[in-house]
Parts: sequence; structure tokens; C-alpha cells
Amino acid sequence: MPDARVAAVEDNLEHFLRTVSQAPMLERGPDDDVVCWWSGHPDPILNAITAARFGVGDVERRAREVVGPYLDRGLPFMWWSAPSGHAVELAPVLTGLGLVHLEIPGMYVEMRSPIRPRLDDRAVVRQVAGVADLHESCAVMLEGFEIPSEVHEPYLDLITLLDGDALVQVTAWWEGDPVGCGTAWISGDTAGLYNITTLERARRRGIGRAVTATLMDAALARGARRAILHASDAGLAVYRRLGFETVCQVPQFLWLPE
Repeated sequence: MPDARVAAVEDNLEHFLRTVSQAPMLERGPDDDVVCWWSGHPDPILNAITAARFGVGDVERRAREVVGPYLDRGLPFMWWSAPSGHAVELAPVLTGLGLVHLEIPGMYVEMRSPIRPRLDDRAVVRQVAGVADLHESCAVMLEGFEIPSEVHEPYLDLITLLDGDALVQVTAWWEGDPVGCGTAWISGDTAGLYNITTLERARRRGIGRAVTATLMDAALARGARRAILHASDAGLAVYRRLGFETVCQVPQFLWLPE
């Protein structure tokens, strides 16, 4: 019987990425058995593949067909897979084509009551409201994940287009300086927590935990009853203390041209 926790990790990510793929600045592929989008910008998230559902015995052929145009464009790109998205079959094909295989822990927690994180008096964490605040929060994300400046503008456009009932964005300030952020994407009763980062100058002050907890509380208030996320090594201990457990590995395949 399928694990509902793993399904929550997969389904929320796929819902989020399908929405991203609809952004007007991106071109989207026509195929029904995979979701593909690309742009003229040198960033993997702006040139990506996900939600593959190929026929039995057809994975290698279709994977090569899908990846070919991305290699021809010569821009960085990424393939998000999942346990039900041919992860095992895709790995040897995609690594053979030069993509790097990464395994990201997929984590899950049931949410029953608000956490209401406590913070140092010098820190504030709250949901953003309005385009200006959203852009400020996105700027923290871009710096925190060291995203190249040449793709900052399309990222800002993209997060503005995503703003709506499904999106919760929070920003953390330390002594008035914006230093942390995070995103919750709500699909059904699941909140996917993404893009959580704290700038290096403000780390080890509990800000990452507070951002995560604030996202969880906001999602709970909107009717979500479970949360999922994809953990970095740096965040694993923080997420475990908030009750998250690792339920699967989310494969990513990354291609970065020299």
C-alpha cells in the first residue's frame, strides 16, 4: 500500500512546479507524459523537467528525447524526479548524459496546534503583504542561495506571479535588517515548505527555526494539516526538532555546462 506521507511530498512538489511552469516568461513543452519548461536565462529552476509518467519500457527513450533539446540549448537545467516518477530507471540514463544525481531528504510532519516560536527581542518574523515586501523577501532568498545576479529579475517576476491564496511568504529581520525568509505552498491539506534560508551573518540565532515554525502556523491557520519539505544538511536537525521525519529521498538531476 502506498505511503501517504511520501505521496504528500511528491504531490505538493508536483503541484508547485506545475504552477511555476505556467509563468508567462517560460516556454512550456507540449507533452502529456512530462512537464517541461525553459527560458533564455542560465538557471536550472528556469529550465526544468518534472512529473514524468512514461509508459512501461519507454523510460530511456523518452528521457533521451526530453533531455536532448536542453543539452542543445547549453543552459543549466534540472530534472526533479520522485519515487513514483521513474527515479530508479532515470538515474543511469541521466547520469550517463552528464547530469549530476542528488538525493534530497523528503520530510513530513502532522500539524495539530500552532508552535508560536519565541525569538530574541532583536528579531521579528512575519508574513509579507504587498509586492514590495514580497520582493524584499525574494531578495533575501536570492542572496541566501547565492543565485547569480543575472537571473534576479526573472525570479522576482516569478514569485510575484505565484502570489495568491496558495502562497505564504515570510521574512525575518534581525535588528531591522532582513536576514531570513521562507515559502509555503498549500495544495489541499498539505503545506510544502520551500526556499527557507538565513543569511550567514544572522545564523545560529534561531531564525531558521522561527521562519519554519511561522510558515507552519500560517499554513495551519489556512486549513493545512500536514507539512512537507526537502531538507538541506544544515537544516536537518532544526526540522527534526520541529517534528519532521524523513520519509523518502527526492532525486534531483542537475546539468551545469562548463
